[in-house]
Amino acid sequence: MSKPVVIATGVTTMAEQFLLSDLRISEPASALSRVPGPDQWGTYEYETASVRGVALYCRPFANPPELTIPISGVGWHRIYVGIHYGHTYDSYAAKLKVQVPDQFIWLRLSSDRAHDLIEPEYYPASDAAGAGHAFGFTDIVQVLWRCADVTGQTLHVAPRRTARYPGPPAGIAWLRLEQMTAAEIEAETSGSAGDTRRLIYIADTDLHEAWPTAVSDVQRLLEPLAGSDFSHVLWTTSLGDICSYPSPAFPRAFVVDGADSPYGYPHSARTPSFDVLAAVADVCHELGLRVHGLMRPVASRMPPLHWPRAEHNLFHDHPELRQSGRGGEPVGHYSFAHPRVRETLLAVLREQVTRYPLDGVHLLFNRGWPFVGYEQHVVDAFMQAHGDDPRDIDPRDPRWLRHKSGYMSLFVGDVRRMLDEVSRQRGRRLELSVTVMAGLEQCMLLGLDVAHWLAEGWIDHLVIHPCWLPNRWQDTDVSATMSVTPERIAEVVDLAAVSGCRVYPDVYPRYIGAVEYARRAAEYYAAGADGLCFWDTYCRVPRKSEWSAIRRLGHVDKLADLTRCAESFRTVVSLVSAAGMSLDPAHTPGTNG
Repeated sequence: MSKPVVIATGVTTMAEQFLLSDLRISEPASALSRVPGPDQWGTYEYETASVRGVALYCRPFANPPELTIPISGVGWHRIYVGIHYGHTYDSYAAKLKVQVPDQFIWLRLSSDRAHDLIEPEYYPASDAAGAGHAFGFTDIVQVLWRCADVTGQTLHVAPRRTARYPGPPAGIAWLRLEQMTAAEIEAETSGSAGDTRRLIYIADTDLHEAWPTAVSDVQRLLEPLAGSDFSHVLWTTSLGDICSYPSPAFPRAFVVDGADSPYGYPHSARTPSFDVLAAVADVCHELGLRVHGLMRPVASRMPPLHWPRAEHNLFHDHPELRQSGRGGEPVGHYSFAHPRVRETLLAVLREQVTRYPLDGVHLLFNRGWPFVGYEQHVVDAFMQAHGDDPRDIDPRDPRWLRHKSGYMSLFVGDVRRMLDEVSRQRGRRLELSVTVMAGLEQCMLLGLDVAHWLAEGWIDHLVIHPCWLPNRWQDTDVSATMSVTPERIAEVVDLAAVSGCRVYPDVYPRYIGAVEYARRAAEYYAAGADGLCFWDTYCRVPRKSEWSAIRRLGHVDKLADLTRCAESFRTVVSLVSAAGMSLDPAHTPGTNG
């Protein structure tokens, strides 16, 4: 990435780039002040070895207006944003030697329908320095925000303000535009072809965000997928029979509008009036994406967060449907061995695909396990078939694993048959996607006979999630069994290919850097993966240098090029001074006092 050698305060143009470093040209001017009030942005001078400018900063819980910044560029550019995060992280986090993303900024171009969120790209302290990710309060972090035609556009800047996040600070130091070549513009504007649209977005439970209360909230979450390699959105619709949409037949989750997740706890019995699922389906289809309703089969959180999340839900109203442990102890899950549990959840899924224009449903089996325990009728059926009491045998006994998995296969098969029935009514096939743990052996321990499901042709899309079974179920160290490895991908690829099921490893952990994303993608594709999935995708979108790589990971033949250029997606630049004060470490120990 080219950089100016000497830059004066203000606007600098070069043959290939445009740099705006003095942001006092923002409007309205009345919203700017060197000593800001509660409804103003603060301004302060800064200097690096090559840039001199004036930054903007919104203090915590201040509420200044959105600013408009003119852009002088013409045509398609890569847009980089430089942000000084400063000394704003939480003191408790600092004592624990972790960093939390407590500074956010909303940006949009004038042609955008909604703001886009940018957050600091912190990494675990053990990883950051070695990977070149470390930065401090004396640095500016420049990230590639996006590519766009900036002709006639203005940039709009606002602090993030939602019910759940009412007051985080925000700041921006500069805006850098780099002209794109004709080939780059063609690659960006031609969109993703069918063979490159192979990525899956997961929006599970609370979205780590204020729950959407308007179409604009949904647009803010999903419009970053426009023109990307994503093909599917798996959108949270229910925790078992507790729904996040207005169901006429099943309980709707307690929520305080805009503040809690749809699975929040009963601060109020009020339910949101906005039908988010209808809006999600509309926005996804506008963007050319398929959307699946995602069911997380979780009945209850662990105490002390165990209280009902909706009135008259299956788990709390019917304790007789819960699991029993090996010693008869009650377990905090309902059991799929009870026909009523299977029938109820099947009815929830049927309602979703008949009331909404969904393209399928998703079963999230990496959460809510185990699914079958030692319920009396389960024990009795096993003893009748095999003569042994399952409570007295090795829990890894293949007979016991096949017995448990039979109940789950009844459910998955019923879901497939229900979708086929609705598909015939609609005249198009509804898809079934499933998330399971890495490793067929690990899946069987949970009662998930994935090989059988694939042989039956029930599954269209199989997501492989890192395995995190408890130590007592492992013969080896848990850390060695968690990863989605090429070997675990390869063991299901041939099985899936027989029925046309596509396989998607879940790329983990969430934050690994743009270069590592490209390297990991190449490794997974080489093992036979058809595409990639990204758990908590909404957490990854605001980390813009990483997102600039993620959104193109369906271009398998371009991954080597992406790996080479991804280093430029994020740059850390040391400050010489800010607000007229030297930032030489010799003068600024720790917190400066």
